[in-house]
Amino acid sequence: MNLILAALAGAGLISALDVFLALGWYGAESMFAPRLFAVFAGNALIALLFGWTFWRAKNGSAFALGFCLGLGPILERFGVDFPLALGASVVLAVISAWGLRRLTLPKLPVALVALATVAAPPFSLLALGISTERFEVEPAPELEARPGKADPTRPDVLCIVADTLRADTVLPEEIRRHSVHGDGLELPNLTRLRESGTWAEYANSPSNQTLPSHLSFMTVLDIEKVGMRHNRHRWPTKELLRDNFKFMSLANRFQKADYRTVGIASNPLLSQVDKEAGHQSFDDGFELWYGQKMIATWEPLNNWKKNYTWLGWLGQFYYETLKLVKGEVKTQKTLQHLTSQIMRRTFYPNPLRLWRSHSGEGERTTEAALRYLDTLVDGKDPYFMFLHYMDPHSPYIPAEPWRGSLAKAENRPKGVGADVTSEYQARVDLRHYLENKEDKKDWISPEAFGQWLHDLYREEVVQFDTYLGQILDRVEAGGRPTLIFFTSDHGELFGQHKLLEHGYSLYEGETAVPFLLAGPGIPENKKLAEPPELIDGAYTLLDLAGVNTDFADGRNVLEAETETARPVLTLMFNQAAVREGAWKFIYLLQYPKPEDNPPDKTAYQLKLMEVYQLDRDPGEQNNLLGDPETLEMAERLTVWLRERLKQDQLPHLPERKISARHQEKLDELGYAEGEGDHDRSP
Repeated sequence: MNLILAALAGAGLISALDVFLALGWYGAESMFAPRLFAVFAGNALIALLFGWTFWRAKNGSAFALGFCLGLGPILERFGVDFPLALGASVVLAVISAWGLRRLTLPKLPVALVALATVAAPPFSLLALGISTERFEVEPAPELEARPGKADPTRPDVLCIVADTLRADTVLPEEIRRHSVHGDGLELPNLTRLRESGTWAEYANSPSNQTLPSHLSFMTVLDIEKVGMRHNRHRWPTKELLRDNFKFMSLANRFQKADYRTVGIASNPLLSQVDKEAGHQSFDDGFELWYGQKMIATWEPLNNWKKNYTWLGWLGQFYYETLKLVKGEVKTQKTLQHLTSQIMRRTFYPNPLRLWRSHSGEGERTTEAALRYLDTLVDGKDPYFMFLHYMDPHSPYIPAEPWRGSLAKAENRPKGVGADVTSEYQARVDLRHYLENKEDKKDWISPEAFGQWLHDLYREEVVQFDTYLGQILDRVEAGGRPTLIFFTSDHGELFGQHKLLEHGYSLYEGETAVPFLLAGPGIPENKKLAEPPELIDGAYTLLDLAGVNTDFADGRNVLEAETETARPVLTLMFNQAAVREGAWKFIYLLQYPKPEDNPPDKTAYQLKLMEVYQLDRDPGEQNNLLGDPETLEMAERLTVWLRERLKQDQLPHLPERKISARHQEKLDELGYAEGEGDHDRSP
């Protein structure tokens, strides 16, 4: 014990010197507490691990050992390379400890310094450590005005996507049924957009998650051609899409037609693309892309901890050891990740920072869009703007005055607090209960809480409607002919089918999205006879603007009224859904795992699992699998599905390595880990 105390005292002394000098602590003023925590905790941990090395020596030896080992990170901050800094500190520690092996230090001062060393990390938490500041976001880049060179009579094109918006939320009957002030769910701007153009009861999304759905839409390619199934899945390269399908991105088509192209995306996943790996990016063809990248003090702090403290060094040693023994190691299983998460959740507990970094997306997205519209409308060229709103994606954090307008305080489920943290944790608990079918907590009522979440969600939709109104007002004030298309990437579930949020099924709540189209030459307040596909929206915009549609999938919904629509295909990992008219068929679709080295990686298993007649069973509760009336249709659609899957690129895509930062963002947005999580096999 005397040796351990002495080693802790030595570690504490060098830590105090480190803190006092603030060597290499760039920006330490705003991050002093977490850096103090990392230095003291790391040095104390290394002292505990090795303080007993010279166990027959006096305590002066252990003191020297703790002190000299703490010099290593300081040396690296002075510019000494890591191996040399580590080696120098270890050699110096061994020499000093051996040289002072007969030195006896007074026990009381040593014990007091050791106690201070151990107390420093919790002190940094209790006295210094809680941060209430929010993430800052990089300012929107400037859009330069330019002389016009295109035909000024061609229409402008504005595509607006509200992430995670169910189709039924914006239907007239739904707006009337749910009340804010007693006279209906007030969505005046979505209503005026619908009444000024052509709309569908819903459109069929090609996927139930953000990335594959957007990839299909932005490449104007059917979902099987892009190959991706969910947000953690394999990613197609631009070269593959170009070579196999002569693809050209939606924005690139407009750009080649002399349109100015501007993209604004509030979902960070749309801007975190591994271009070094050749992945097809969402900003392809955009003159300007504003992805609202965070300026987070956390990332440089975490890198500093990893590179310049023993807390980070030990985590890296642990990771390399696991990698050597086991091969591939998941980031979440490492000591490095664990220490990072502990520090982050301790020093940055604000739920807007932890669970939704991009707080204030709606205001920021709208402000940037209005600025760009000012420049674009004043120019001569037509423009194509892609405008993506994160709202109403979870967590549902409607601002004042919308919060409480539908999710009334008196209706809050028992045990759920009014703060965001309580709502978030209750949602996590409810999902865990629904997924694992365990006994629910006494205070959780799945039905009541699902309704409460749905009301919070609707409040975010009402909030979004105000942003939409500002955009529509600016477009109308410009007086230029403008095609406006409004939609979403996927829907959301609130306990239906024992599922919460999205990414888990191909039921209608996850795949039916809004479809509103307005502008010159488009019939007003006309409802399409048949639901279109989401990709039809991209094709229609190109066709109406007179832009090249060669090799683009989809069809012009205004010219398709007399045509027989093809069946609709929606894909997720291990599932496929085919819809024809009112009938929907859900299949288990499994490819062999690459790690099994299959002789034919394109071979797949296809098994019909569920059949629904949606006009009689819109909630998809009555599975008609095996019903004699469905057998002929099932056989025909299975043949059709197999024909579509001949172009499926999934087997040809390489495994995707997800960065720790991207992994963290997926976790924050609530996406389940791993491909197998979506396996519905019996």
